Amino acid sequence: MAFLTTVALLAKRVGLNVNKLQDGFQSIYNDTVNGYVQKTRLEIARNLLMITEFNISEIVRKIGLSSKSYFSKIFKEEYQISPSEFRRNRKEANKATADKM
Repeated sequence: MAFLTTVALLAKRVGLNVNKLQDGFQSIYNDTVNGYVQKTRLEIARNLLMITEFNISEIVRKIGLSSKSYFSKIFKEEYQISPSEFRRNRKEANKATADKM
């Protein structure tokens, strides 16, 4: 998974200047480019926490971030739970479901 690291790189890639890209993106998606990228990264991370055994550091790298603490902060802001608590809760829920079968 590779993410473009700046809006300027993305604008260049699609052949627009930064302001046009930001304005158009805001108009169509009602979000900033950076906001959209961050939400997408968090969704991918959430899925990786649910379906893989990658540790948090591996997930941080896979979604294109470099700081585990920043990732934990924005994950908790978005989902109101830390990544490690999220994973623990999912494992417990999966175990409870398996035990009922």
